[in-house]
Amino acid sequence: MYKTRRINDIFVSGIGSILHAVVVPLFAFVFVIIYHPFDMRGYLEMGPFPFIAHLAILFAILLVTMSLTRSLLYLVGRHLGVTRLFYVVWSFCEVVVSALFAALYVALMLKTETSFFDVARISLGIMLCIAVYPYLFLYFGLDSYSRYKEAETAREEESSSLIRFYDEYHKLKFIIASSAIVYIKSEDNYVRIFYLDQGRMKTQILRSSMRALEDTLARHGLVRCHRSFIINPEYVSMLHKDTSGALVLELNREQCESIPVSRKYQEEITKLL
Repeated sequence: MYKTRRINDIFVSGIGSILHAVVVPLFAFVFVIIYHPFDMRGYLEMGPFPFIAHLAILFAILLVTMSLTRSLLYLVGRHLGVTRLFYVVWSFCEVVVSALFAALYVALMLKTETSFFDVARISLGIMLCIAVYPYLFLYFGLDSYSRYKEAETAREEESSSLIRFYDEYHKLKFIIASSAIVYIKSEDNYVRIFYLDQGRMKTQILRSSMRALEDTLARHGLVRCHRSFIINPEYVSMLHKDTSGALVLELNREQCESIPVSRKYQEEITKLL
């Protein structure tokens, strides 16, 4: 089943949260002053304060609301991770909540005959029309920046013998020389990395998938031989058939299990060895 991709943690990082909490209210404030959409000047001038004072208070309401929602998103992202779909839904709900608080202020301060629900509907329409611009700008801006940083990291890894292992939330967990890795085994939602440390076999568990690691490991000469195994050819001592006729790899390190070779990778493995 298709799974929605997780967004890069730059979206829910401290700097990403601060940018959203400041840029969206500031953009709305400046946009309303310049363009007066939906006759907001005439509507807000009915209250006890001048138009600019009401607008400043609404700006403060948006700033506080988005600071709280982004702080909560930051906590969610740190502990659970955030998919793109979740992020879009969260952003929409964020706009709705901000519009409701703004509508509550307008309904209480202006004391018009219009019901709160009508004010909320108008407030939501205004917020959706205005907020779409900074949200899209921030989304594509942060996405472009994250892609640039990922490409930069990939270039650094290619020029180095060190491999950086990130978990499924793109948090750095483990750094090791490619030559020290013997093989990697998939275990449900985790991978187990078997490596040498001063000649002794050790393991490191990482919450990630083989697919997420495959391209990075391939750049360092490690090869996939089975849906559950990636091996370092330097440590292969023998390729043979077991009693059932299936191809298996034997490694030249003690306590290493026999590594199966699936039909999908047989030709590649035999050529490599």
